[in-house]
Amino acid sequence: MAHLIFNKGDLIESLRNNVKSKTGIVLSDEDIIRLCKNDFNNSILSKSMNNGGRLEATEYENLYYELLENLGLKDKAEDYTTISSSIKMFASTPYEDMSFKILSIFGNNAPRNEEEIDMFLENCFKECGTMGLVIGLKIITYFINKIKYSLFNSLPVIEYDCLIRLSDLHTAQIGFEETEVVDFDRRFLFYLNENFDELDKIHWRNFELITAKYFKDLGYKTTLLKGTNDGGVDIKFTNSSGDIVFVQCKKWNGNVGISVIKELTATVDHNDQGATRGVVVCSHSLSKPARKFINDYSLKIDSIERQSFKECLAYMIMNSN
Repeated sequence: MAHLIFNKGDLIESLRNNVKSKTGIVLSDEDIIRLCKNDFNNSILSKSMNNGGRLEATEYENLYYELLENLGLKDKAEDYTTISSSIKMFASTPYEDMSFKILSIFGNNAPRNEEEIDMFLENCFKECGTMGLVIGLKIITYFINKIKYSLFNSLPVIEYDCLIRLSDLHTAQIGFEETEVVDFDRRFLFYLNENFDELDKIHWRNFELITAKYFKDLGYKTTLLKGTNDGGVDIKFTNSSGDIVFVQCKKWNGNVGISVIKELTATVDHNDQGATRGVVVCSHSLSKPARKFINDYSLKIDSIERQSFKECLAYMIMNSN
């Protein structure tokens, strides 16, 4: 069994460098300790910070892959060496049986070079037809992705054009002027989806930006309005029916009260931009009176509350792949 020797503090530095190389995310010491949630892994880190030490290669791999997983990169933190590790992509689909047929015919060893890949795909087509070829291509893509992020591949992953830090979520990632350029680094989306309570710590402008990206990803023409003196409207978009919709974002620690709903209702009722509907997006929940007001009186107002916002994150992640 191979062992690795680390001097005091070197283990965290090594993990930081590997995560940075593979994801473009720069983790602080505090980030690494916080993201290693497994008690055994956390104890390894603590001992290493104080004294250094020796650990098995598999223990190091477990630390690395746990960091990837808790950054929201689960699909990059799994075994890539066997065909069976990719079959789960097709579980509970119409193609599950065909996938297992491919496994039973060709064995469990992943293709390792271009010649083996060509042979694998040729046999998928020969034995299972066009759909077999499609499944084979998906499996190969899965392997390539896994190999890119594997510790056994020393090459960096050239997938992002900049380095980011998790602490960047605490500062605005866009200016406060009006803009139709609404995008948000998907690595942050992965992280927030996996660590949803961190939503409470992000900058309020980033909350607005993520919300604007969601409506943009739905295919709507979306404008993120200026960050201050916005008249109670943070975003406006035109939906598929041609309606102009005003959006008010509230990244509050508490519930959003009825006064916010009444304010947005009045803004929709009296505007010179043609808006006919409104949406309140909040990082927590509406108060019961606010929700009752929407249900009873304000048919023009919709809401996205905390749990629904998490579903919005999942949609954006799916849309980014």
